[in-house]
Order: sequence, then C-alpha cells, then structure tokens
Amino acid sequence: MHTEKDLLANNDEENRDNFDTDVGILELFGKETLENLQSIIVKVTGLGLVTADFRGEPLTTMTSFTPFCKFTRERGNNGKLCNLSDAFGIVRSAITRKYCIYFCPCGLIEVAIPIIVHGKFLGGFLSGQVRCNDAPDDIPRFSGLIHPEYLEEDQTQINEYFQQLPVYEYEKFSNIAELIYQMINQLAENEMLRQQQYHSHKIQEKKLSSRIEELEYENSTLTKELNYMKAKLNPHFILSLLTDISNLSILENAVKTNQMTVSLAQYLKYSLCTTGDNILLAEELKQIESYFNMLKIKYEDALTYSITIKKNIDMLRIPSHILFPFLDRATSLITVNTGHLDIAICISCENGYIIIDIVSDFNPDQTEDNPASSFKNFPDNTAFHSLIKNIRQRLHSIFGNDYEIKESYQDNSKIHDIIKLPISHEERIM
Repeated sequence: MHTEKDLLANNDEENRDNFDTDVGILELFGKETLENLQSIIVKVTGLGLVTADFRGEPLTTMTSFTPFCKFTRERGNNGKLCNLSDAFGIVRSAITRKYCIYFCPCGLIEVAIPIIVHGKFLGGFLSGQVRCNDAPDDIPRFSGLIHPEYLEEDQTQINEYFQQLPVYEYEKFSNIAELIYQMINQLAENEMLRQQQYHSHKIQEKKLSSRIEELEYENSTLTKELNYMKAKLNPHFILSLLTDISNLSILENAVKTNQMTVSLAQYLKYSLCTTGDNILLAEELKQIESYFNMLKIKYEDALTYSITIKKNIDMLRIPSHILFPFLDRATSLITVNTGHLDIAICISCENGYIIIDIVSDFNPDQTEDNPASSFKNFPDNTAFHSLIKNIRQRLHSIFGNDYEIKESYQDNSKIHDIIKLPISHEERIM
C-alpha cells in the first residue's frame, strides 16, 4: 500500500528524471555568478582564473590574469599555444574525473579543475599562472615541447613580467586545486538539485492547477444539478400544497393529519429554504422541535423528549443537520419494537466549546415475543454509520481535528452521543 507521501516522492523522482540535465556550466550557474565566484576564489588563492567549456574555450572573462600571460597571449600565435595546453588540461580532467596539474608552454604551473554533475562533465576552471620549482617530474610539461614566440624587443618586458610572477610550492598549489575542486563541484551538485526541485515543483504546480480546474468544473456541474433539483422541488409549491392539505384536514376533522401536515411544512421550510451550512443553534433546535412534533403524533406516549440549553448560547452557530442522524437512529428502535423511548438533549458551553449531549434511553416491553433490545443492534446500523462518516467529513473540513464525536453505552439500554465543537468557528469560512 503506497502512502500519499510515497506517491509524491515517486512523482518528484519521475520529474527529476524528466529534467533536462543536458545543460552546460553557463546554463547551470549563469555567467555573472561564475565571474563573481571567480573573483572570490582569486582573492583567497591569488591565482588567475577563467571558466572554460569542455573544449577548453573560455566562457567568462579572465579574472586576475597576470601581466605576463596577457602580454604573451597577444604576441603571434602564442594565444593558440595557450589554448592548446588549456584544452589538454580540460580533456584530461574530463577523462580522469580529477583536476589536472600541468606546465604551460611558458613554464608556468596551471591546473584544470573539472565540473562534474551526476557523472556529466560540464566544463571546468582553468587556474594557475605561477612559478613552481619543486613539482614532481611526472607532471606534464608543454614547455619542453612547444615554445612561445616573442619579438626581440619584447624580451626585456617579458623578463620583467616573468620575475613578477609569484612562486608557489607544489604542495600548496595542489592543496588549492583540491579545495577549488571540492568546493565548485559541491556547489554545482547543489545548484543542479535546486533546479531539478524547481522543475519538479513547477510540474506539480501545473498538475495541481489542472486538477483545480477539473474540480472547479465538477463543482460547477454539481451546483447546476443541485439548482436544477431545487427548482424541480419548488419549495414554495410544496409548502403551498401542504397548506392546502392542512386546510382540507381541518374541514374533514382529521386533527392528527392536520398536526402532522403543519409540522412537516415547518420541517420542509427549514430544510428547503435555509441556505448555507452555518446556522444559529436556535434555528437548529427549532427544526428539531418540528421533527419531534411529527414523531409525537406518530408514537404518542411511546416517545418523550426534552431539550435543555444553557442561557445566552442559542445565538451561537453550528453546522446544520448534524444532530438528526443520532435522533433517527434512536427512533428507529420504536419503529420495529414496542416500548418507550426518552431522548434528552442537553447543550452547554465549556472552555470555548459547545457541548451537545444526546441521551437516548429505550426501555422495550419485556415479553417473550419482544425481548430486551440492545442499542448495539439497530435496524439500520449501516446507514447510520454512513451518515456519521459524512458528518465527520463535514466537521473536519470546517474545524480540522478540533472537534469530537463520541458515544458510550450504559446498562444495555442507554446511549450518550456527545458532540464537541469549538465556539470560535463562526469566524471561519463555512
């Protein structure tokens, strides 16, 4: 059995799989962010820095490049030689999945730092432009293979720029390379994850928007159907017809028929003409009085009832028709059995809650054909539980978990149904 949390997690994983991970380093970070990051690293390390694509081509401005390198790249084909060595470092770092330290054609130590996200090589940082005198012999050296070209009049300037270059110990340079490698790849992983989550959230938002549109359409359709059914019922016609029946029963001297018709008219007027779910407690009790009046006509002395309410709380509001299922369940016993049913409704206010206590006490006739009945064996128990389930859903939509419905049996013939509702709910949207 999959929980809602599991399904959402599966959706997030599916959305991440659908995310376009075929992005370059610029698409992941943005040029401005990369150049700001370069500036921070340069301030800490003192090394020149540039971001390159998987071919070694620069993608950002060259941050803190030394005068020596700038001057050299502008002379003859030296720029191509520099790009060649940079491409070597980038390609090797992509293959080994590790930063690559090497000497450029001018004899300066440099490093290519790969940026790898989810196993995909996106590009890298090129850094260095310093002298190093203690590097291991196995470090690749372009200075022994290709040489930069200078004009004769450039030598003095080149020598001066070369002497200005800082000297780094190899261990220090290697530690800096490791630091940048760990930092930038962690940042890249985090940024990729952020974008995937954003992508996932956008998909979920789109799905939810689509679902909201579907629900709004369904709600509109149901509202139209409800209005159509109300129009068919035509409460004014029904109430007028019941008035005619009541008048006719008086002419025919049918007293009970008249009483039942009047009570039914009052009951239907409340049920059909009352709009909204949030009603005064006094209105609900008035409807219950009409309900009991009909039952009294039918069952006479077999039914007694009482309603006790604390002063000054009858103008509080409660959801409508939440008491009737409990009353219907109790009266169902005298529908199929003989005996006496007493229903007592007590309404009070305590610690910010409305407490409604419905006590149903049924005393069946003790005969061989009609043994004592238990409140645990109602004629239509399934229908009752279905109604209570609907009421719980209504109350949960209004109060969340801040409500309570509970029942307790006493002496096999008496039951307490207690409903607890917060008083402040009239301020909520019903």
